[in-house]
Amino acid sequence: MTSFRSIVKPLLLLLVFNLPGIAVPLTFHTGHAVSASIAVRAGSTMTPLLRASDVSSTQPSLKKMTLSKPLYVVGYSIRTSSAKEMSDPSEIQALWMRSIQQGFFTKDPHRVGHRLAGLYSAYATDGTFTYTLGILADSPDDLPQGAAAHLVKTGVYGVFQSDQGPLTKIMRVVWENASKAIAQDHTVVRSLETDYELFDEDTFVGNHTNVQVYIGLKPVRKKMPE
Repeated sequence: MTSFRSIVKPLLLLLVFNLPGIAVPLTFHTGHAVSASIAVRAGSTMTPLLRASDVSSTQPSLKKMTLSKPLYVVGYSIRTSSAKEMSDPSEIQALWMRSIQQGFFTKDPHRVGHRLAGLYSAYATDGTFTYTLGILADSPDDLPQGAAAHLVKTGVYGVFQSDQGPLTKIMRVVWENASKAIAQDHTVVRSLETDYELFDEDTFVGNHTNVQVYIGLKPVRKKMPE
């Protein structure tokens, strides 16, 4: 059987996503199928979080959604950087191993959906950021012992859904497409506030897994005429 470690480390070395101002290490995480009960506002219509069939990563198109109510990622949290993620084991890799051994707080009474989530937040100019691994929740209250809750900020997110396929291939494609799509859309840039990923735990070692990536966006600031 393919080990978790043998899958994660090649991805840490391969998938480093660089956008203006910061480099974010792209690692692989695991999770269950997303629940259709999680609602976000897309335009003026309330819709569930996107499923695998909703968005294709074949073309680098930028699809946006607005998270109208705050969510939280409840789990273990670390402070790391792109440089640290090149170590062996990396900080995020070690956190995944710890979480697999100790559990993912799946019994949190405020849990939303059935996937695990990886949250990137608190980006700093020195390249450091906070990474939280756990489950989505609609409240930071009643935390399980040992858990921390970090806010997924409301606002506009670019949504990128991978196709199904081998992990290393789909992760490379979905993040490459995200980079292209944001660069080609001249109305928004990364907000560098919160980004998160949702993964399918049951299939991550096979050839038919998929991942959803949500990247925080903000409008491009127009230059004032001189």
